[in-house]
Order: sequence, then structure tokens, then C-alpha cells
Amino acid sequence: MCLGQTQHLRSKFSQGFTLLIKMKRELNDDKNNVIRVQQYVKKEFPSAELKDSHQCLLHYHITDVSVKWSHIFRVMESAKSELDLEDYSVRDTSLKQIFLAFAKTQNKT
Repeated sequence: MCLGQTQHLRSKFSQGFTLLIKMKRELNDDKNNVIRVQQYVKKEFPSAELKDSHQCLLHYHITDVSVKWSHIFRVMESAKSELDLEDYSVRDTSLKQIFLAFAKTQNKT
């Protein structure tokens, strides 16, 4: 079920994308600003799930695998200037995430 090279496995069993948003420290203390960022992400990426929020970092998992990289970067570049974000990063599904998804299904059988 899981044979192939790394990129092949990622393409075949992708779990979506990881989006990390780093807010400017001075803006992170303003709860309204945090809510604005969360609403913006949810509006642009309806499948986005907030996995963690710690200090000035927001960690999202975008589960919609049909979203294009170019769209994510276009939206986040806009957000960076509109919401005055410090930085962001986007990552593909890791092999660890794919393995954990398979392990979870094995435990159910």
C-alpha cells in the first residue's frame, strides 16, 4: 500500500498542507488582531484547521488537497501586508504525517 519514492507517496497519500503564521510580537498581544488573522485564514481556506496557537505562532492544517501552492502563496502574500504579519511558511505533508495516518487506520481494524 505504501511503496514508492518519497514524492510519489506524498502525491498519492497527501494529507494537505501545513501553514505556519508568525505574527509580529507587538500585534500578538491584541486579541482582536489574532481574531482577524484567524477569520482571514478561515475565509480564504475553509478547510483550514487551527492546530496550535502559541505566543505569536499560529499553526494550521489545510486539508483540501486541491488547493494550489500558487493560491496559498498569493493569499498569504496579501495577508502579510494586509494583516502586518511578520512571516509565514507552507509545507507539504510530511512522510511522518502519512505514516501516522496509516497507523491510525491500522488501529481501527
